Amino acid sequence: MPGFQRHSRSSRAGRRALAVLSATLWVLLTAGPSRAVTFTVTRTDDQLDSSPGDGLCSASNGGGCSLRAAVQEANALSGADGIYLPPGTYSLTLAGAGEDLAASGDLDITSAITLLGTGWAVTTISGASSADRLFDIQGFADLELGDVTLTGGSVAGVGGGIQVRTGGTLVVRRSRIQGCLAHHGGAIGTLGGSVTIEDAELSGNWALSAPPTWYARGPALAADQQAVVTVRRSSLHDNRSDGGSLYNVAVWNSSLSVESSSLVNDTFSSGGIEATLSDVAVISSTVDRISVDGGSPAGASLTLGCSIVGYCTPYGAHVTYTNYGLNVFFDGQSCVGPSDVDGEWNLYRLWAPPGKFPARVPNAYSSALEGGHPFVCIAEDQWSQLQRPFDNDGDGVAALEVGAVEAATLIFLDGFEIGSTAFWSATVP
Repeated sequence: MPGFQRHSRSSRAGRRALAVLSATLWVLLTAGPSRAVTFTVTRTDDQLDSSPGDGLCSASNGGGCSLRAAVQEANALSGADGIYLPPGTYSLTLAGAGEDLAASGDLDITSAITLLGTGWAVTTISGASSADRLFDIQGFADLELGDVTLTGGSVAGVGGGIQVRTGGTLVVRRSRIQGCLAHHGGAIGTLGGSVTIEDAELSGNWALSAPPTWYARGPALAADQQAVVTVRRSSLHDNRSDGGSLYNVAVWNSSLSVESSSLVNDTFSSGGIEATLSDVAVISSTVDRISVDGGSPAGASLTLGCSIVGYCTPYGAHVTYTNYGLNVFFDGQSCVGPSDVDGEWNLYRLWAPPGKFPARVPNAYSSALEGGHPFVCIAEDQWSQLQRPFDNDGDGVAALEVGAVEAATLIFLDGFEIGSTAFWSATVP
């Protein structure tokens, strides 16, 4: 047994040494610059950081923490960092497009940053004076953006509000992007990046042509080069193009998933999805146009279920179409399946309850009312995120709606509580 005792003392000594080493490493890792930092912005003007990487957000002109200085500090520090914006309008005014260190023009993101405002109605980032987009997410960098409004970004290229480069990641939550313009992707453009949009609004953005180099595509969002795009509980509407595209969203060689969302205007203009050589899935959503081109012979795919769709057009023999059923079409053409309804577009005009983003609610004549089923439809709608269904036709049986929103918000189903006679009994073909 003496040998066992000697071995036991040696083991205890080894464990003590390992514990000391572990504690030392923990102190080094948590005390160094890799520890996550959150910067609170204290000034609304556009100023550079005095010394990026020192862990202090201090503007070179008078101190305090500007948005640009916070981004420069977060980029310089290793690890994921945060930026908080109190209520106010933060204007980007340092002109100078084309550099990638957030020193002028757009805010370049080169690390992992979470940027949160106080709410999209009270916190705004404006690029109207910078003659550039607002954010440029570099390859393999991450930006999570929440509770803000972005406006005024513009660029002769991709992504008037935000560009996501190959390998970059963007998540937009509870936010609004409006009044931005580009050739491809007026609000958001990506070449090979990952984009997730949740509980957000993209509206009033533009795609502009500059032939023969650029043709307008995707005034709300454009994606190419194996990008991955997900849209959940969001509203993309009233985005415009000066020519070339009739669609809010344009994707090439990429994948797009749309859930419980509205990609629809009050008329069939500049709405919906245009996809080429891409995989598109639309579930529990309202979309005024879907066009999928499979090319030859590369191929594409379209999956539909529990959605209200105006026009649906798969082009060519190389589109794989999966129909989960329970769709309502205005003109579904070859998209119409045996459990679908065709030739109907009974919707109120765009409207939203307080604090939400617009959708088109089915009116009293719509087959979408309680036309869904939990095997196909998503349990949370665009507005409430509550578990549906509700009894919306007064028959005593609760059933899911087809499309992006439940009609439970409308008490009388004829629009009286909307508050405007323009919406009463409105049916817009």
